[in-house]
Amino acid sequence: MMNLRLLMIAALAASLSACTGFGTKQDAEAATPAEAKQPQAEAAPAPQYPTESAVYACENVSAVRVTRTEDSAQPHLKITWLGREYTMLREEGQGSGLPRFSDRANGLTWVDLPWKGVLLNSRTEKPILSDCKPASGEDLVQANKILDKHAADYAKAQEKAAKSKKTTKKTTKKSSKKSTKK
Repeated sequence: MMNLRLLMIAALAASLSACTGFGTKQDAEAATPAEAKQPQAEAAPAPQYPTESAVYACENVSAVRVTRTEDSAQPHLKITWLGREYTMLREEGQGSGLPRFSDRANGLTWVDLPWKGVLLNSRTEKPILSDCKPASGEDLVQANKILDKHAADYAKAQEKAAKSKKTTKKTTKKSSKKSTKK
């Protein structure tokens, strides 16, 4: 009975050493190539892409400002484009795995890649602004000028609409007074 136990223990030890591919530690070291014994060089650091707020210069002389938030409860960002600011909420469960933020009410989607962004029409999924890259140097100055111009144009349009609305209200009040006098 004792011999049977010793035989089983020896068989188990032999099978375990066979699983490792080497009988002993010395056998494993002898089978390892010399290059593998040398300390491995440190891997190149991962490229650092802007993950904070930035101004992006896009194709066709356009620009967009992306303001990122630290709200972990509801990840979102704000996009400033054509003088307006849009709040984009993080879309979850997209099959592509790309980080996407949407403002469904205004029909916009921002695909947020580390090295560039794309602004899409949410309904058609067609690009509105493509190849938007974080601006720096002269590109940043130019992109800020574009954003400032768009903001000024939008403010003028809002002011004009407000004046038009006041004029329309005055006209309707006068016409309603005339109709009640008759």
